[in-house]
Amino acid sequence: MDYRAAAKAALEKRANLVTEMRSVNDDAALSDAEKRERIERLDADINGLEAEAREAIERGEREAEVRSLTARAEGLFAPNGNRQEQRGHGESLDEQFRAVARGESRGFEIESDGSELRTATTGSAANAGTTVASTFVREVMQALRESSPFMQAGVRVVTTQSGEKMEWPVKNGRLIASKVAEGATYPKSDMSFTRWEIDSHKVGVIAEATNEMLDDSALPLASLIAEDMGEAIADSTCAAFLKGTGTGEANGLLPAITLNAGTLSLASTGTTATDKVVELQHAIISKYRRNAYFYTSDAGVLFLRKLKDADGRYLWQPATTAGTPDTFLGKPITTDPNMEWATTKVGLVYGDFSKYLVRFVRSVQITRSDEYGYDRDVVAWKARLRYDGGVTDGAAFAKLTLGA
Repeated sequence: MDYRAAAKAALEKRANLVTEMRSVNDDAALSDAEKRERIERLDADINGLEAEAREAIERGEREAEVRSLTARAEGLFAPNGNRQEQRGHGESLDEQFRAVARGESRGFEIESDGSELRTATTGSAANAGTTVASTFVREVMQALRESSPFMQAGVRVVTTQSGEKMEWPVKNGRLIASKVAEGATYPKSDMSFTRWEIDSHKVGVIAEATNEMLDDSALPLASLIAEDMGEAIADSTCAAFLKGTGTGEANGLLPAITLNAGTLSLASTGTTATDKVVELQHAIISKYRRNAYFYTSDAGVLFLRKLKDADGRYLWQPATTAGTPDTFLGKPITTDPNMEWATTKVGLVYGDFSKYLVRFVRSVQITRSDEYGYDRDVVAWKARLRYDGGVTDGAAFAKLTLGA
C-alpha cells in the first residue's frame, strides 16, 4: 500500500472541505440553522479525513521502522564484526541531518564502520553473563515507546551508534521579507540561531528473579520483566524530556518554552476557559498549528472534558478509531503524569512535537547474568539506555500557566 499517497489524498480532500466550510459560513443565502447543520457535517468529515491521514502516516512510519530494524539485524551478525552501511539511497550523513532539520525526515540511523563496535542491543555480563534473546530486547523497546507520552506525541528520533557530542542548530527567530522598490537596496533580516550540544546521558535498571520463579511460574515472567524494564526507562527519560535541566539529563521542554499564552484560572469555566485555550493555540504560528498536540496531565484532561460550546456541546471528542488519540478543539491530546495541574505550574502545552529532537545511542542495551546471584539462585537483567533531547525551534511551542 502506498501510505504516502493515501495520506496525501486524505489531506487534499480535507483541504477542499475546509474551503467548502468557509464558503458555507460566508453564504448570506443560508440561515444560521442551515449553516450550523452543514458545518457540523463538514466538520465530522474533516475529522474523519484527519484520522485517515494520521493512520496512513503512522502505518507508513511503522513499516519504515520495520525495514530499518531488518537492515540493522543483518548488520549485527556480519563476519569479523563488520557492519553493513545503513544510510542507503546514496545519502551522506550531512544530507540526512539536513533532511531532519527541514522536516523531511522524522529520524535516521547513524552507523559506524568501526569493527570495534559490538551489538547495540545485547551483550555478555561480566562473570559468565549470557546473551539475551532478541525478543526480550524488542519487548523492552516496545514497552518504552508505548509507555512514553513524549514518544507518542510525534517527536523526532535520531539513533547514533556512538555517544560522542554533536552540535545541533536551535532556531530562535525567523527571516522577514519586505517590499523592494525598483533600484532600491534589499532589506536585511537576520535569523537567530543558537547551538545545542547533543550529549548522551545514561539511564538504567537491574531486575532480579529467582530460578524457582522462572522454572515454576505459569506466567511469561521474562516478558513481564522486559515490559517493566521498558516502562521504568520510559518513566525516567520522559520526565527528563519534559523538565530536564540539561545538566546530566536532557534539555527539558518546559524550561525551553518562552511563548507564554497567559494564565488560566482553575476556577474559570465555559467560554472563559475555552477562550484561554484558543489563545494558547494562536500563540504559535499557523504552520506549527497544523501538526500540533495538546500536552497536559490527567487532571488537565478532566478540566478540558467539562468544557462546552455556546450550544452546550462538549468540545472534547473521544477517538473513534483504535490507536488514535482523543481530540480537543480538533487537535490530539497527550497526557503525561509529570505535568502538574496546580497553581503557578505550567498546566497545558501546545505545540508541534516534531520540533523536539530525541537522540538515542544505539538502542536499549540488555545483559543477563546467571552468575550475578549465583549463591542465591538469582538471575539478573540489566537494561541501560543512552539518550538526550531538546527543542530545535522555540517558536513551535507555547505554554499556559495555571492561576487560582
